[in-house]
Amino acid sequence: MKKSSSSILKKISNDILSIPAVEGMVIYSHKLEIIHSRFNVSQDKSHLTEFLKGIRNLLHMSMKLDMKCQAIECRFKQSTVSSYQLDNQYIMSVFFQDCANRRIIKMMVLNHLATVQEALTSETTDSPIYQPAPSKQTPQDIVIRPSLQPRLDIIRKALEEALSNDNQTNSINVMEEGIKKWATLGPLRKKELPALADILCKKITDPRKRKQFLKDIEDTFLGIR
Repeated sequence: MKKSSSSILKKISNDILSIPAVEGMVIYSHKLEIIHSRFNVSQDKSHLTEFLKGIRNLLHMSMKLDMKCQAIECRFKQSTVSSYQLDNQYIMSVFFQDCANRRIIKMMVLNHLATVQEALTSETTDSPIYQPAPSKQTPQDIVIRPSLQPRLDIIRKALEEALSNDNQTNSINVMEEGIKKWATLGPLRKKELPALADILCKKITDPRKRKQFLKDIEDTFLGIR
């Protein structure tokens, strides 16, 4: 792996491991080749291999993860593990204790997925490793459930604040385009709101405002597991 890509993955793993009660993360292929791993406490190599074999069998049984089923969660030893399909070759798993804030972990992982995919892509091919399937929905087909609308209103208001000083950006258009892109990933449900937050975060160029945006919308993720 190139030095630049390796440093990117190292930074991302440091960010994820900075979350309280997160023990480690590993990026690996379906052939159990470890691309990158980082743990707060040294892990027994045989235990990690045992986990990877188990997760591979689970993925084969479930027809593999895809962007419609972006993560699965399972127990391993004394930890809980959340695994994400990065593309048709690679998977990323995050190990954490039961006391960990799953909502924060999911937000952090989703916020970094695109960067991880790009880093892996630079090592394998010139084209993106994830090509979303053509959406069967057109914009006019998008239906927002009434129960979801209050949460979207909070996100919309926070986005407007985050982009208030950007004369080149219209927050209304950004929100509309974000929802359209979000709709291509699957049903618009409460538990998928972190994916919308990730899409919108990419439109906020100021790191300080991006951080404030995530803080302002934190209550919209209450009840998400």
